[in-house]
Amino acid sequence: MAIARGRGSEPWIARAWWFLRSRPTVLRRLLQRCVAALPRAANRRRVEEHWGPAGSAALGPLVWTSSRVIREYLHRRVSGDPRCDWVTWMLHRHAPRRPGLRVLVLGCGDGWLERVLARDERISFVMGVDVSPGIVEEAARRAAAEGLSDSIAHAVADLDRDPLPAGPWDLVLSHDVIHHVRNLEGLYARTAEALAPDGLLLFCEYVGPRRFDYGRARELILDDALRSLPEKYRRLTGGRGLATRGHRTDPGELALRDPSEAVRSDDILPVLRASMDVLEEIPYGGSLLSPLLFELVANFDEEKPEDEEILRRLCAREAALIADGTLPSDYVVAAAKALSRR
Repeated sequence: MAIARGRGSEPWIARAWWFLRSRPTVLRRLLQRCVAALPRAANRRRVEEHWGPAGSAALGPLVWTSSRVIREYLHRRVSGDPRCDWVTWMLHRHAPRRPGLRVLVLGCGDGWLERVLARDERISFVMGVDVSPGIVEEAARRAAAEGLSDSIAHAVADLDRDPLPAGPWDLVLSHDVIHHVRNLEGLYARTAEALAPDGLLLFCEYVGPRRFDYGRARELILDDALRSLPEKYRRLTGGRGLATRGHRTDPGELALRDPSEAVRSDDILPVLRASMDVLEEIPYGGSLLSPLLFELVANFDEEKPEDEEILRRLCAREAALIADGTLPSDYVVAAAKALSRR
């Protein structure tokens, strides 16, 4: 599949036109981000509502990882085995080899991670926290429905400012949540304090450009990948016609809709390296697939060989672009300890 040309190969008049046309958009996005950054109670309410039960349920089928083929690709990049997910792999590599472990989950959502962890024979207790009271109630309900209430508890906590539940915790885990935190320094400091002497922070996270503001070079690559798809795979949800751009999220509008989304995603690793002792980082991709397949993933029926084959080709395309340095890896799995505990 051909890769779209970069800006340097465009005629100068096209580059000039793009520059002039983009200035109002850049200014609008800047103003929207400034409004989203204001320390208003309304912003917290907006985040709580956005990540409540209804919002989380609506978003689930639209994200790239709802695809089995994509998940197998990501598992292979992390662990080398399409059947071994990041949680299983990182527990195998880093978790203490003893029973009775206490685990804290940051940003628990509907509680899927707590329920997985509670079934590990080494883990005796799991606490999940989230900013949305509604989703915390849902997580508790699901744990009870599976008979796990004795080993799982939940609480409401804003990771930007609230104290973490009292430890010590042998493990603190987080899945795609830290990119919603503005006060990264504070979160890492509170996490380090809450860990047991040999405790670990394990996370799987988006660490790409904040607000998914990829820039023109990446957008050209995404547009080219979109054009490679047959029309039936480019349908937008809700009868909104066909996608015309590979990247369809406006960073400024996103900042207003969810002030927490990718608010300091590009700082996650630099601040972690300065705040904690990083034991391992595993970059695993997402720089093409995540923006390209948002919403569009719902058009693929993985029971059909042709649909599965197209998804596999997209995975191979992303892997090649990362391997040759054309694209970075936007997602990472990491393990870290408190600085003085190596």
